[in-house]
Amino acid sequence: MFQPEEKAKILFYLGYSGFEDDGPAMRAINSLDNREKTMGPIVRDLLDKLNQIDLDIMETRPLAKAIKDGSIELRAHYTIGHLWQMGRQYVSRLARWTKIRVSGDVFGMGGDERGDNFYSGDPSEHRINPSLGMPSTGDFGKR
Repeated sequence: MFQPEEKAKILFYLGYSGFEDDGPAMRAINSLDNREKTMGPIVRDLLDKLNQIDLDIMETRPLAKAIKDGSIELRAHYTIGHLWQMGRQYVSRLARWTKIRVSGDVFGMGGDERGDNFYSGDPSEHRINPSLGMPSTGDFGKR
């Protein structure tokens, strides 16, 4: 069976909230337990790679402070851009393998989380707009 931490990482990398509890993404993630022998190795490998990319991105911080190292000119933005692209590639692989739609770009510089359409209320209550995430209960019309 997949551990709760692994399921949380799948949600995170596919751009879902940690409050996702009964939507299609969470149902699909929970159903992975039934196919752990066939799907588990690939899912875990992708999670390891995504975690490594996150670590690699953090390791580029010193590069961002420097312009030159001897005769070598450093361009941290190329490195970060390359890592973001690799992260997106692995997220796409994870989404394709699990058939879970990507909800947000965790390797992007911005998205709907900065706009007016992003839900920022109490995630334990009914969602305002079910198209931005599954309602936390089936009766989302009540408020």
